[in-house]
Amino acid sequence: MATTSHPTANRGHGSADLPQEIFGRLVGTIHTWRERIEQRRQLAELDERMLRDIGVSAADVVGEVDKPFWKA
Repeated sequence: MATTSHPTANRGHGSADLPQEIFGRLVGTIHTWRERIEQRRQLAELDERMLRDIGVSAADVVGEVDKPFWKA
């Protein structure tokens, strides 16, 4: 009796899901970038009193807000 197998059966575990995994990671990365943009925008809007309350200096804010969105 002959056995047939799926073309991806011998490629290893999960190889058929690779495009989905890549897409999921890409979506997650974009989500992280959008969150950083929004958080940095909100940080830039805080006044001096609010910055003192959270223990952040104006120089810290400038350093954070000036970072590109892809940098943590």
